[in-house]
Amino acid sequence: MHTLSYFIAKDLLHDRWRSLLTILSLAVVVVGYLLLASLAQAFAVFGKQSQVTDNLVIVAADALDPMESSLSEDILQTAQQVAPDQIQRTFPVIFRHLNIQGKTMQVCAVPLDEMPAALSLTLVDGRWPSAQSERQIVISESIAQATSWKIGTSVKVYGEDFLVTGLVRSGGNDYGAVWMSYTEGQ
Repeated sequence: MHTLSYFIAKDLLHDRWRSLLTILSLAVVVVGYLLLASLAQAFAVFGKQSQVTDNLVIVAADALDPMESSLSEDILQTAQQVAPDQIQRTFPVIFRHLNIQGKTMQVCAVPLDEMPAALSLTLVDGRWPSAQSERQIVISESIAQATSWKIGTSVKVYGEDFLVTGLVRSGGNDYGAVWMSYTEGQ
């Protein structure tokens, strides 16, 4: 055993540059393996968190961002007629990124009767906006945590004061959003 160690040390020292490059190459392989293993672990955890939904978002052909897309009511009706057994309902959605009180937030507008179904919204506290009253919004839990807003708070959106009537949780989504009626969003 002692003789084997002697010959290994002698071989390593014989060509020091080759030995150094070999050790560095092995170190790169080991570090690369560890990084890829941790990345694979992160993707596995990330993949388990997402929920598969049956929602289909249709945007205009030349739009890169849903905020830039505009579809007519005819397109929604055509989509409903193309596959009536597969498409349960169609409704318009408005997405906007706005700066509200110094924070960039996503403002979403959907018809009031579709609000609970849109992106699996669940009312946690308060109530949904009412069709009889104008300028009402519900906010996601993450918006409530990022701001001091709560039910009854008045918030300026689109230059108008809106009343926070409820707190919602969106299934499978961690982003914060302000939700309002489609007519108010227009």
